[in-house]
Amino acid sequence: MKLIDPNDGPLLVASHNVGKIWEFRELLEPLGFDVTSAKDQNLDDP
Repeated sequence: MKLIDPNDGPLLVASHNVGKIWEFRELLEPLGFDVTSAKDQNLDDP
């Protein structure tokens, strides 16, 4: 099993919830991940 690597590309958080996106960024950006969201990518809110 391969773990995700920050060099694999941006990590998409499938959410439009600003607070949830902020939490993921706070946790993962210090580890080198580029966090993007469904809202950032203009994806439809389900």
